[in-house]
Amino acid sequence: MRRRGPVGRLLALFFIVPRVHMRSIDLDEIGSFVWARCDGATTVRQIRKALVDRYKLHQREAEASLLEYLRQMMKRNLLGLEVIRKDGAGNP
Repeated sequence: MRRRGPVGRLLALFFIVPRVHMRSIDLDEIGSFVWARCDGATTVRQIRKALVDRYKLHQREAEASLLEYLRQMMKRNLLGLEVIRKDGAGNP
């Protein structure tokens, strides 16, 4: 967010700060369940397992729905994914 006042105007001379328009998105129960787990520490695999356990979904059904949900959130620039590759010894 941009700071208002003289400090904000001074900083705007040196940095490009986009104007942010707050928007709200209404999530259903499952969307809220997933969103709460998008914390930077929980993996997609862990979220899928939580969906299967909580809502008694089949693995593939949970995975397909979850991946589509994540795609939509990334398309709206609401979240991003980090890919961590492991070497042969299992180290990141």
